[in-house]
Amino acid sequence: MSPTTTALWWARARSRGPVRQPAGTPAPEGFLRLLESHAGAVWLLPEVPEGAGPAAVGELGLSGPVVEQPNDTARVLAVAVRCCWTDPDGPLWPGRAAPFAAVTAVFRGFAGRDEESVHRSCLAAVRRLHSSGWLLWDERARTLRLGPRTATWSQADLTVLRELCRRLPAPPPELLATAPEPAGPAAGAGEGDGDDADEVRADDALAGGDPGGVR
Repeated sequence: MSPTTTALWWARARSRGPVRQPAGTPAPEGFLRLLESHAGAVWLLPEVPEGAGPAAVGELGLSGPVVEQPNDTARVLAVAVRCCWTDPDGPLWPGRAAPFAAVTAVFRGFAGRDEESVHRSCLAAVRRLHSSGWLLWDERARTLRLGPRTATWSQADLTVLRELCRRLPAPPPELLATAPEPAGPAAGAGEGDGDDADEVRADDALAGGDPGGVR
């Protein structure tokens, strides 16, 4: 893959965040390549150096964490991890699908709020996290999965999350059993329509690069 093609992928990552592509798409240099559970698509996103702080992330031109309603957003993300992480002693990605009802059930267990408030807070947070790539939210099926950005967490982050998962209430098993695993690519943050790789090839050709850099 030519330097020009790689630069174009970085530009797209800065403007769009994680991008979903067909399973055969290679990862540009400096990118993570995350295969979805159904193996029909991959997510491409920049690999942030271990221990990089907000300043380093800003220099890379990548978006920072979600800051709107940070308390509820962080709580809902933690609950989603609790519901979607199949085995906290194993890898986090890709995890399992979880119904929205399981997330609200866990959130309700420690939030101390009425049903309407819990539903409103969780739904707003899930949509924020979906738009920024931390969760993948299927509005029609009312299910969510871990987003590609969660794969960028360091081993130190995962150690903290494992301990947090042990402290959070477990989601009701009967609710988790109702969440179907996706049969194919579902709508997600930064989703490509299959044209992103073609756009990179076209832009690279116009820039004088290798038009065959991404296949």
